[in-house]
Amino acid sequence: MEEQEQKQTIKSFLKENIYFLILAGVAILFSVIVIISSLTQETKPPVVDNNINKEPVATTITYYLPVANASIIKDYSATELQYNATLNQWEAHKSIDFLASAGSAVKAITAGEVVEVYNNYLEGTVVKIKHANGLISEYGSLDEDVEVEVGDNVEANATIGYVGATANAEANDGAHLHFTMYDNNGKKIDPSGYLNISNK
Repeated sequence: MEEQEQKQTIKSFLKENIYFLILAGVAILFSVIVIISSLTQETKPPVVDNNINKEPVATTITYYLPVANASIIKDYSATELQYNATLNQWEAHKSIDFLASAGSAVKAITAGEVVEVYNNYLEGTVVKIKHANGLISEYGSLDEDVEVEVGDNVEANATIGYVGATANAEANDGAHLHFTMYDNNGKKIDPSGYLNISNK
């Protein structure tokens, strides 16, 4: 009789408190899942993204130098400011300036289509070439007499113009090639990864 009363009491307790018991069970299960999850995360090494704020760089060197036997007078720098003696100011220099004699041949770094040829006061005479992979190479401070026009398809290492001193923004640097590269989103990138520059 007592055993039956105990069973009845337990059944009654369960009926009256089933909602709270389920809620407590769910809470315990959730706590266990959180604890297990945090333990497994602690054992994994942290992921470090070394590419944050870094410039894209080519994995293989496949392009010609735009000027033969030239030395670099001002290297590419996206963050470290460089002094521009002509403009008397410090600035980022997202290009490479190659020192070369006036009249030295300027070559296409690889095959592509000439998409712009223009002249303005600060940049001088400029030729832009779009390449098959979407990259764009830009050749500035050229002599006014260039060998190409918009729409021309040029071969790799073909002469497109000649070194000049037409970029008034860098007039104090004399005759040189102001060389710039853009990725397929139009962002300036460091040409060093694409060119075999041995005298940097």
